[in-house]
Amino acid sequence: FASRLTLRGFEASFSKSKFRMAFLRVGGMFADRLTAVLAVWSAFANTSAGSDIASCSSVESLCDGGDDHSALQARMSTPHAVSQTAPTHTGGKRKPITHKRRMRAMDRMYMERMDENGPVPGGTLPPGEIPKFVTPLVIPPAVKSKHGDEYTIELRQFKQQILPGGIWNNPAFGLLPEGETFDFPATTVWSYGPAQDPAPDSSDLGGGLGIAPAQNSQFNYPAYTIEASKDTVTKVEWANGLVRDPVKCRECRRKEQACLRLCGRGPARECCRKKCARDQGRHADSCKFLPHFLPVDQTLHWANPGQLPCSDTKRTTDCHVDVSALRSSARIQEPYAGPVPMVVHLHGTHATAENDGYPEAWYLPDASDIPEGYAREGTFVNKFGRKTNTPGAASFVYKNTQPSTTLWFHDHTLGMTRQNVYAGPAGFWLIRDKRAKSGETGLLQGQLPGPAPKRGDGLAETNLPGARERYREIPMVIQDRSFNRDGSLFYPDNRSFFSWPKEVHVPYIGSEAADSDIPPIWNPEAFFNVMVVNGVSWPAH
Repeated sequence: FASRLTLRGFEASFSKSKFRMAFLRVGGMFADRLTAVLAVWSAFANTSAGSDIASCSSVESLCDGGDDHSALQARMSTPHAVSQTAPTHTGGKRKPITHKRRMRAMDRMYMERMDENGPVPGGTLPPGEIPKFVTPLVIPPAVKSKHGDEYTIELRQFKQQILPGGIWNNPAFGLLPEGETFDFPATTVWSYGPAQDPAPDSSDLGGGLGIAPAQNSQFNYPAYTIEASKDTVTKVEWANGLVRDPVKCRECRRKEQACLRLCGRGPARECCRKKCARDQGRHADSCKFLPHFLPVDQTLHWANPGQLPCSDTKRTTDCHVDVSALRSSARIQEPYAGPVPMVVHLHGTHATAENDGYPEAWYLPDASDIPEGYAREGTFVNKFGRKTNTPGAASFVYKNTQPSTTLWFHDHTLGMTRQNVYAGPAGFWLIRDKRAKSGETGLLQGQLPGPAPKRGDGLAETNLPGARERYREIPMVIQDRSFNRDGSLFYPDNRSFFSWPKEVHVPYIGSEAADSDIPPIWNPEAFFNVMVVNGVSWPAH
């Protein structure tokens, strides 16, 4: 795929990112051909790292592995496999390898790997057992605002029907023959939604309580789209809702603050505060933090909210952990199990420092059980002239001072971005130019396909047959994922997943056998084996 994809005169931006995610904004005619595109893509996904060709990876994305990985690595390391120069067809002269030729060489290697070795290693659910093209392409609605262009958006944990089954068995979607159903479990994910919304409940569509997509809640993976206007300010309060029951916890915090305001300053203040604390205690379980459900390596340069010793002794967070001080400690080899830091970055926007969402501007949820000695926020919080953060939340202001464009928002936490984004939190942010033709700055003639979903359009309106056909601008998020049989996301939990050959046992940081500088969990890269588009596996159209 090129950086600009043209089909029937319509262009779709193809954005490559270190999070192995392709964000596209496309016309309906492209969506009509999605099945054909994904059919080709699934050949790579079931057998190779084809998603790496399609969407790119970097050192910070996850790990490929498997028993056959050494052969692939050996081939890639030789001049025969991918060299800097190659002979031409005439006279034995050599010319530089272009990006296109390099990608073709990798294509050949991956296809040979497919023929010889089978699927990319992953979770306990083989991709070949997942039926393809039996789920619809979800058209993400626009996020509803609190009022005007102001939003309160929370990050939460919930389940979503990514694999066939549940809501997708509903005959209303018109994809399954009569009587045919699937029973793949829902998947635990994280994502954003309006803080005022309840937990998803898709029971009315054949799903279940706590499972998205749902009509009663906009919590969805990927997040629904934020529609913005050029030169019009958008304000967002981003809340970290990674607690056991974010809805009850938010209500509990609201009542607590109201109670404390009523206490005033008189002699009864302390008694009043104790009563508020007792009331708060009744709901304390709701506000207990949720740990990460993916493995987080503590030996990297990362947020370090637990304040393990830093190599830079002037720091206590946002640092490379001093592994020499913990070399023989089993704790350093264990995944991080504390409250999860988050911070949102709007990728590609014109932002001032206090609104950028720097990796060091993370913050923990306003949980009731933050362990003693933990830092609740990163070193860049409230450091740029304007107070942006309150406990568990950050308020950012976006001026949208740029031409119409496709942006996306995602978690940006230092040393954890790969796991956090893999868990789900990301979504589109579309800037439109109200003064330009078709809302697109610089468009001189013609008209782009439309309409797109707008605020107020619900899940049923945008996705059930008979209504969804009117939408001709469809945002798409293309990602690779792997799954276990219980529906959970697979993610490598140890460095040996990447190591090759398997017979070689290398000590990791924290090993008593030998000193090492190799992280015990972090993997240099990963390839996953199921193509997920807009939160469903291998959708039909």
